[in-house]
Amino acid sequence: MDLKNLNSPTLILDVDICKLNIKRMTTKARKKGLKFRPHFKTHQSAHIAEWIRQEGVESCTVSSVKMAGYFASHGWNDILIAFPVNIREAEKLNELGNKIKIQVLVYSVEALKLLSQKVDTPIGLKIELDLGNHRSGLEVNQHDEINELLRLIESGTNFEFTGFYAHAGHTYAARSKAEVIEIYDDITSQLKSLKAQYAHEPGFSITIGDTPGCTLAEDFEPIEEISPGNFIFYDSMQVNIGSCSFEDIAVVVACPVVGKNPDRNELLIHGGAVHFSKEILKDEDGTEHFGKLAIPTESGWEGQFPGTYLKAISQEHGIVHFPNDIINRFHIGDMVYIYPAHSCLTANLMKSYFTTGGEVIADGPAISI
Repeated sequence: MDLKNLNSPTLILDVDICKLNIKRMTTKARKKGLKFRPHFKTHQSAHIAEWIRQEGVESCTVSSVKMAGYFASHGWNDILIAFPVNIREAEKLNELGNKIKIQVLVYSVEALKLLSQKVDTPIGLKIELDLGNHRSGLEVNQHDEINELLRLIESGTNFEFTGFYAHAGHTYAARSKAEVIEIYDDITSQLKSLKAQYAHEPGFSITIGDTPGCTLAEDFEPIEEISPGNFIFYDSMQVNIGSCSFEDIAVVVACPVVGKNPDRNELLIHGGAVHFSKEILKDEDGTEHFGKLAIPTESGWEGQFPGTYLKAISQEHGIVHFPNDIINRFHIGDMVYIYPAHSCLTANLMKSYFTTGGEVIADGPAISI
């Protein structure tokens, strides 16, 4: 089946763009002397993960124990679960630890004490840091807590300290390369302070993961390993940040036009929150939207229709705004291509990929992670 025969909301993947994004990031990591541990929560596909493996990558990051089990079953033997350890899943961690090299995040002394009672297999522990995202982790100057965690890890029979980890999620609030670099200057300053305090610890290393920073920053000292995920597809959010252009986005959602309201310059599409999520973006002019429209081509898409955007969504409905001179190009029964606001959430919701070459990839999010 080709693109012209689609009749329902479909996540389309341009394989060439995706592979180019993979090569660009792996090449950058290699040139910067960084270990590369890409985050697989974006694509959640063993098929797509093979394209990454072909670039010489042997380790990965995931966001859940279940996701770790999925990729372990597809030959990934060095996996970091970048989520604060869930004590209730300790038995599953033991199962994984008996098969592969597994690492988890800790930042709570209480959680680590509980984990020590339940773990009976070797497991790597990274101390999670909060470098300004304010979601989870310890600040670099919380030395009492960090020291206590290190003491408990050292005394744990099955624990191995494997360094520090941070997700610099506050770079997603930036709206220019300069803002991202400014945030990274602060981040690396904090991490240099951390290194001065703890570099003597066996297993010391620093891993950081966020697509804006890993894409735009050039100075990573003292970071040793990066684990971005969204870079593989990019999205409208990354365009707003300045991490990429529309030409770098590897996925769009094809949605059927089911209604037309020319008096409001709007099209009604089959494509709503169950396809895109409720992730909302705000442009520099204050316009809020859920994605932008791509320009269809014979082989896929390119660029973006100026002034067009996914204005509103409910569960299945979507309302697309068009300028006067563009809306008349579209008719009921057509398909519109929309760059999602956040490709990670969209991929998870859509469950499978339809490539521009006509291939269906349905081995990833469809496992209901």
